[in-house]
Amino acid sequence: MQIYMLKEVTSKFHPYLQGTMVLLTKVTWGSTLREHLEQAQVAVQLLLLDAYLFLDLLEALVQEEMRTVQLDLVLPCHLHIMWMKIRLSVIKMAVIVVLMRFRKKGKGKNWSKREDELLIAAWVHNSCDPIDGNSKRAETYWKEVAAEYNKYATKEQKKTVGQCKNHWTKTTKKVTKFNGIYNVEKSTWPSGSDDKQLMERVRAKYMSVAKTKRPFPYEHWWEYVRKEAKWRRSYSVEEMNKRNKLNALGAYSSPTQAIDEEGELQRPPGRNTSKDAKDKHKSSSKSKCSGSLTSESVDKFNEIQLRKSIAAEKMADATLIQAEATKVQAEAENERVETEKEKIKVDKLSKYLDLLHKNTSAYDDAQKKRHEQVLNFLANDLFG
Repeated sequence: MQIYMLKEVTSKFHPYLQGTMVLLTKVTWGSTLREHLEQAQVAVQLLLLDAYLFLDLLEALVQEEMRTVQLDLVLPCHLHIMWMKIRLSVIKMAVIVVLMRFRKKGKGKNWSKREDELLIAAWVHNSCDPIDGNSKRAETYWKEVAAEYNKYATKEQKKTVGQCKNHWTKTTKKVTKFNGIYNVEKSTWPSGSDDKQLMERVRAKYMSVAKTKRPFPYEHWWEYVRKEAKWRRSYSVEEMNKRNKLNALGAYSSPTQAIDEEGELQRPPGRNTSKDAKDKHKSSSKSKCSGSLTSESVDKFNEIQLRKSIAAEKMADATLIQAEATKVQAEAENERVETEKEKIKVDKLSKYLDLLHKNTSAYDDAQKKRHEQVLNFLANDLFG
């Protein structure tokens, strides 16, 4: 009865192993690295669980029912399962190596639409602060943006200050270009015409201007920010190409005078006005002095401070990655040691089977005795 149980467990190995190899290939070459990595880890764990269950049952048969079970049937199964364990250990080591590579990169997963929306909301919340939104030091500003983002993000969505700033800077360039094209096209679009056709024209124009065959991937971003005053402006294509300089807070700066497509917009209260409303007893000289915070020299100082902050953050990330890499390498080394032990055991078992089936009819009594002693030694080492 137990032999049939062993065969049933054995029949599970091959589909598990095949599925694990497919998942491992996806881990190595797939686009959704984290998802496939987790699937592969689960598959390996299930496979190892069945393997160890099989081995435990088999060893119980060998030790407790040696007399009722034919060794010729049991021992080849034992040899087979040990080789399977070695293969599984190799797969597990490969998954660990891929995991280590993924952790080192730290950029295997693109920002999701939800993560983009959280970042946009955090940026808008901080940039629209009438008291000191634009006069914050860049280092402080992006720390507050990241803090606002992480306040509403899940554990898997958490981002560092550098990740928030870099993603915003990179993406805003594309969004601003798309928005500029939209404003130009809309300014000449006949009133009452189909907006869907307008958007199709804008998308095609963007691909032409950006010299790409891929459609604009951040329409959700653009829909979120296009009603903001900073985006409600029209630019020529030449001006859009020149607008590629960001200040330290992630907003565009341009020497060209912006023209609002819907007329003059009422600007939100400025920093100095808001501070005067907050504290009417402040002198005008202090307000003027505060205005110097937006000067070119202070912008440069803020940029230097931001670079220092990013450098310190990269050093902290590097330390964390090194610690994780050391841990993963230790796990891989443990797997290698266990695999070597299994190989030694398989070699002994193979030798035992060879001696067990060896024809000793031509041996004298001394040779037969030594042969039996070796068999007993190996059997005790393997099963005792």
